[in-house]
Amino acid sequence: MGSVSLIVSWFGSDLRIGQCRVQPKVEYRQVDGAEMPWRAGGIGRADAAEVARKDGRPIYGGTPSDRSVIEGLRALSASRRKAIFYPLILMEQLGGNGLTDPYGATEQPAMPWRGCITTSVAPGRAGTTDGTSAAVDQVAAFFGSAAPTDFARIGETVTYSGPAEWSYRRFILHYAHVCAAAGGIDAFLIGSEMVAMTQIRGPGNTYPAVAALRCLAADVRGIIGPNVKIGYASDWSEYFGHHPGNGALFFHLDPLWADPNIDFIGIDNYMPLSDWRDGDDHLDASWGRIDNIDYLRANVAGGEGYDWFYASDADRLAQNRTPITDGAYDEAWVWRYKDLTGWWQNLHYNRPGGVRQREATAWVPGSKPIWLPSSAAPPWTRRRTSRTSSWTRCRPRACCRISPTVRGTMRSRLPMSRRRWRIGATPPTTRSMPMACGCWTWTARMSVLGRAALSGLSGARRSVVGRSCVGSRTLAERACGRRHAARGRHGHLQGCGCKRRRCVRNIRRGAGLCPAGFRIRAGALQPLMLAHGLTR
Repeated sequence: MGSVSLIVSWFGSDLRIGQCRVQPKVEYRQVDGAEMPWRAGGIGRADAAEVARKDGRPIYGGTPSDRSVIEGLRALSASRRKAIFYPLILMEQLGGNGLTDPYGATEQPAMPWRGCITTSVAPGRAGTTDGTSAAVDQVAAFFGSAAPTDFARIGETVTYSGPAEWSYRRFILHYAHVCAAAGGIDAFLIGSEMVAMTQIRGPGNTYPAVAALRCLAADVRGIIGPNVKIGYASDWSEYFGHHPGNGALFFHLDPLWADPNIDFIGIDNYMPLSDWRDGDDHLDASWGRIDNIDYLRANVAGGEGYDWFYASDADRLAQNRTPITDGAYDEAWVWRYKDLTGWWQNLHYNRPGGVRQREATAWVPGSKPIWLPSSAAPPWTRRRTSRTSSWTRCRPRACCRISPTVRGTMRSRLPMSRRRWRIGATPPTTRSMPMACGCWTWTARMSVLGRAALSGLSGARRSVVGRSCVGSRTLAERACGRRHAARGRHGHLQGCGCKRRRCVRNIRRGAGLCPAGFRIRAGALQPLMLAHGLTR
C-alpha cells in the first residue's frame, strides 16, 4: 500500500445549491478532550452543531478535529506512504425533512448523495433556472466568498476571520491551510463526485461550478505550494462529458482538466463489471461464473458502457442491448464512459445541438495522468459495481442491480484490475497512459472469514465493518474485558462489539492496536474514545 486517502467530511444541508450550507459538525457537544480539544473549521466544540440523529443516535461520525487530521497526515508521511487529502460532503437530511426536492418528489430523500446537489429546480424540469444567470447566482451562493487571506495559521491552529458563511470555499480553503500546517502531503483533492453541480449551466452553455473549481484550485495552489499535486475526483459518469440530450455533448470539465493548477484527471471508478443473471439462459452465461477473471477483465474496457447500453429499464430486464455508435462523426468513444483510452488520447470537440464544433476544447491529448482515487467492487458475488446506492436515493430509476449471495467479487476485481489496466492492450500500459488506482473502504479481514456463511446484505456488511466473530476478534473485542472501565453513551458500540461497562487494559500501550514489540503514543486512542463517548 503506497498511498492512503485521508477522508474528512463536512455536512451539507440541502440539495438546492443556493440553499445548501456546508459545515463541520460533532456527534456530541457536551464532552471534549483534555489533550486534544475538538476544533475544526475555525470553531470549537461549543460552537459546533451536532450531526443529525435517528432513534437518538448520530447518523454519521462527526468531523475530525484539525489536530487529529494533522497527526494523521504526519503519521502517513512518517510511514513513507503518500498522503492524499480527500474532502467529502455528507448530506444529512432525514425522512420527513419537508425540504423542496429539486427533482420533483414530495420532499428531499433521506441522506442523499452529494452528486445530486443542483439548481432549485433540476435541469429538464419546468421552471428550472438552468442556463440562466439565476443558476450562476445559486452556484456563487454555494461556493461563497471566503478568501485565502481570511485564514491564519498559529502553530497547528487554523483560524478564520472572513464572511460569516458556511460555504464550500471555506471548507476547502480551511483544509488547504490544515494540510500546509501538517506538511508532507502529496496530493489534495478540491472536491469529489459533484456530478449534478458541475453540469449546471449558465447563459451560453457555460458551467459556473467548473469555473468556481478552477478558481478554488488556484487559491489552494497558493496555500500548499507547487510540490503538492491538486486534482478533482469526478464520478465515473461525470469525467468524460455532459450529455443533456438530443445528441448534445459538452466536455464540460475540460477547462478544469486543462487548468495548469490541476495535475491529474481524477475518476472515482464504480463502473459496472458484469451483467450477470441467475440461471443459464442469460447472455453472459457462457463465461461460467461471475468471478471468472477473464469475464471481469473483459468488462473493464468492454461490455456495458463500452460496447453497448440499455436504453430503458425494460431493455435491461430483457437484456436488449443497443450498440454504442456515433454515426457520421465515427467517434463512439465520446459516448463510452469506459473508454478512458479514447477520451485520453484524442482532441475533444463539443457538440451543441448535436453538431460537432470545428474548434477543439482546451484539453491536450495525453497531457495528464489518470488517477482513480476511489475504485471498488462489493465483496460479494453477483453485485456489479455500478452507480452507488446514494445516487439511487435522489434518482430512484438509476438503481444498482443487486443479487447478493456470497462474497468473492472484490477479491477477483483487484488482481483483474491490476492486470487489465497495467498490461492489457486496451487501455494501454502505464507507459503510454499513466494511471494510479486506490481502493475504497476495502477490508483487510477477508482471509479470516473463510468459515463464515456470509449470505445476503447483512453478511456483506459484516465482512466490511466487522460485525461478526467468525475467524477473528474485532479490535474492540480484543480490547474488552480488562483493567480500565470504559463507559459509552450507547450500551453497544455499533460494529465493534464493545459493551457497556466492559474494561480496557493498557490503553496507552495500544490494547492490540500494534504488533508486539512496538509502542503507541500516550493519548493516541483519545480521538477514538471521544468519537464513541468513552471515559476511563
